[in-house]
Amino acid sequence: MKVNIVLSINDNSVELSPGTIVSLEREPENPKDPNAVKAVMDGQFVGYVANSPETVLEGCSAATVVAKRLNRPEVAGINARLLSSYERPTKNEGITQVCWIAELYFIPVWDSGKDAATAATILDIGGNSTLHRETGTVVNHLPSYNDGGLVLKLEQVATEGRLAAYVYRSEQLLNPSPASAGEVQNPPDALMAALQTTATIPVTPVEVTGKRTYKVSVNLDTSHLEKFNTEMDQVVRNCVMQVRDIKERVSYLLSQSVPDPLIRAVLQSMRPLDDSAQVEKPKQLYFQTGGDTALTRAIGYYLAGKNLRLVGEKGTGKNTLISSVCWAFYQPFCRVQGNADMDKLDLMGSTTLDEKGTSFELSAFIKAIQTGYDAVLDEVNAVKPEVALILHSLADDAKSVEVPGYGLVKAHPRAHIWATMNEEYVGTSDLNDATADRFVPLYLDQQANIKGLLKERFPEIDESVLTICGTVYGKILDAVKSGRCSSGAITTRGYIDAVEASKYLPIKQTLLDNIAGRPSDRDERETIRNFINAACPA
Repeated sequence: MKVNIVLSINDNSVELSPGTIVSLEREPENPKDPNAVKAVMDGQFVGYVANSPETVLEGCSAATVVAKRLNRPEVAGINARLLSSYERPTKNEGITQVCWIAELYFIPVWDSGKDAATAATILDIGGNSTLHRETGTVVNHLPSYNDGGLVLKLEQVATEGRLAAYVYRSEQLLNPSPASAGEVQNPPDALMAALQTTATIPVTPVEVTGKRTYKVSVNLDTSHLEKFNTEMDQVVRNCVMQVRDIKERVSYLLSQSVPDPLIRAVLQSMRPLDDSAQVEKPKQLYFQTGGDTALTRAIGYYLAGKNLRLVGEKGTGKNTLISSVCWAFYQPFCRVQGNADMDKLDLMGSTTLDEKGTSFELSAFIKAIQTGYDAVLDEVNAVKPEVALILHSLADDAKSVEVPGYGLVKAHPRAHIWATMNEEYVGTSDLNDATADRFVPLYLDQQANIKGLLKERFPEIDESVLTICGTVYGKILDAVKSGRCSSGAITTRGYIDAVEASKYLPIKQTLLDNIAGRPSDRDERETIRNFINAACPA
């Protein structure tokens, strides 16, 4: 959770700047305010968190709120990362006070030991009858669901895009479209992290609390995360991200069988971002299925500072892999679509005209590399060779490029360059050897193992649905290769949406809407409809 404060600096001799990290400490002996919270940097007193109505800005928390958080047994401390400053007049004429807007990061008391790892947690369950049709059944017979009769499962709420923990009767999961029996209210971080590493978690009934609400208990084994406590603690202390965000990334990497040393290295590499930078969780994360190790290999090469070239057909997960790796590393990236019409100005920048005259504006691609973000060039083998040459000096030991009209641009040490390519589609050609040699190639298998991806995401999915999806996917893929359909007809997201909705609608209808309905070309839509009609039983 992001919490902002105003920090009043009493000693202007202290050198502070955006990005500076200070520790916040209670000062209960303060004669003016028993809720006073002071800021300390390298053991030196810096100033106080604002606490009066006149000094606390709108949207910021007062020192009293911060003090209460510091008193919580689960909070080991709070670090604040300074964002921006402003000056405020004081009662003393001619004297101004420097104030900083800061963001808080809560350092937890990390669980350790066997008792903490297996402690029972009580959960409140509830939800509306439309979405959770089995709630009434469970409430009416709650004591009968001991011994694994109820389980928790991670679900994505389609209308909101968030992840939620749903309760199911175990026997319901045998159905093609199981109905849930409620949602966990205010789920703890440990629960959400655990659910990302396993398909289901059994719960024990506790008591009925209302017509459609009840309590259950769950034993959460968090030992799989404990081994990373030291590294996760340092991420929080460095004000990179909050505990929940870190645990979510570690749980994801563990669920994909990424080795522990690589996970530790990922955590150790994390750095705070500039205020303007954002790293959003991908709608779909990359899943390593059927012996696939592309994620693990990409992380290893990334840590080694290598640039990567992902090779595979549409739908193999190239862009999903990139966004998943960047999300795991907390690294922003910029994506540029390559094509035969791209020229050097598109990739480097161009002269612009404003009220001050002419100036050179670097492209988003070059700005990203200069700033320390990742840059992605999609369909690199569709780009003219003379344009791709720009990548050479950026991707080799020089790590720089001379931009005409601007000057030398050096790549930031944290910046990586990604290139993606299809080998068999119309409009592409063999990549220049010199360009290819500057990237580590990763060949991704066709997730026409779409069946494996869907099975990984929906463990309870009916085999007949998997077969239909796999058949339709294969037909469309062949049509794309032969030129009857555009590459945009391949959509992994569409199959996920179709399967999610198939709990409530026939799979044929959800495929027609989410797969056949996506292309803009009418003939293409009709071609895909025919594939779906042929694959689905009447």
